[in-house]
Amino acid sequence: MFASFQFTPQVQGKSYELLNKLTGSGLSITYRFTRTISIFSPKMASIELTFTNNGDATLSGVRVGQKVSFSLTF
Repeated sequence: MFASFQFTPQVQGKSYELLNKLTGSGLSITYRFTRTISIFSPKMASIELTFTNNGDATLSGVRVGQKVSFSLTF
């Protein structure tokens, strides 16, 4: 079962590219700061992510998770 939804932002702002459709194999992602107070903490920033399927095939297994960071020591 697939969920489909559409969100129409109340305030338009500048969007930035997060994932290019060529790098993402047809999936592109843009983000923008919503300029609203976070429901979790006033010290956090709210962002809006827009996922777009630019290909002909259905995309599956798309996940949003934490960024993994690491460091190298020489």
